[in-house]
Amino acid sequence: EVLVRAVDDSLNMPVITSLPSLTIDVTAPNIPEVVNLLSPFETFNGTLSNDNTAVELGTQFTTTVAGEITELRYYRHKADSADTDIRDGHLWTDTGELLATATFTSAPGEFGWQVAVLDAPIILDAGAEYTVSYSTLDNYVATKSFFTGGYEEPYGIIAAPDSQSGVYAYGPNPTFPQSSFNGTNYWVDVSFSRLDVGNAAPTITSDDAFVAAENSTAVA
Repeated sequence: EVLVRAVDDSLNMPVITSLPSLTIDVTAPNIPEVVNLLSPFETFNGTLSNDNTAVELGTQFTTTVAGEITELRYYRHKADSADTDIRDGHLWTDTGELLATATFTSAPGEFGWQVAVLDAPIILDAGAEYTVSYSTLDNYVATKSFFTGGYEEPYGIIAAPDSQSGVYAYGPNPTFPQSSFNGTNYWVDVSFSRLDVGNAAPTITSDDAFVAAENSTAVA
């Protein structure tokens, strides 16, 4: 039911004696239950790199609603898929507290988004900043100048806060990544499940105009 009520500039409510009829379509926003930051919205265009040393690569992100992380993800280049890769993924708070670790196991021939499922979901607070990352001793992918500012997926659920959202750190596994370079995206992502599914506010989708006269109420 949608209630439309007119009030005057002094916020006086009318006395209702009858209700005009009104027909509109009302639907909930078409937002999926599980949302990623980069996939499937961005076409991969990273280059293969190798620093010949242990490095942790990640993405800083925030969420606009409370929810839980169920999976960690990173992109494996096709040119890096000739052998088996075993890499650790990590989820951190903004102060470097390690919240979760999961293992990626990629067989020969597997490339694209690699997924590591967490043993138990990690609850995230809306508006807090987190970092998702993975460790590697050799190859990784990178796209310079990707994060030119804040980045947000189309549903407005997950966002990378600024041009320094792509982060890295040299050191043993695990090392909290905090350095950034030239807005580089290292193609690390999460699967985020919203906790407000089923409670989203409705949206009026009818193209038909309607009028609610002053001192009247319309119900659909």
